[in-house]
Amino acid sequence: MDRNHPDYDRFYKIRPLIESIRKTCLEETPGELQSVDEHIIPCKGRCKMKYYNPRKPDKWGLKVIARCGRNGFVHDFWMCDGMAPKVENSIGFFAADV
Repeated sequence: MDRNHPDYDRFYKIRPLIESIRKTCLEETPGELQSVDEHIIPCKGRCKMKYYNPRKPDKWGLKVIARCGRNGFVHDFWMCDGMAPKVENSIGFFAADV
């Protein structure tokens, strides 16, 4: 698929695995108290999707936004690929909207 296509996905090779894991996480009943946080999956390889976060113990890696329960179980997640999220009805939250 062309990289300029709106449906282009940098995780296309592992997308079936990601969706399978995400589906399993969504089947679990969430608790009352939840939090959303970013996590870094450590990665030392060369990858365009790596992020640097000096405040995390593992400074370089793949960034994941996760919704976790009080017991630490992940109920939903989104893998950041370095591209701007696709927004249908923009209301000005991103720098690209200004």
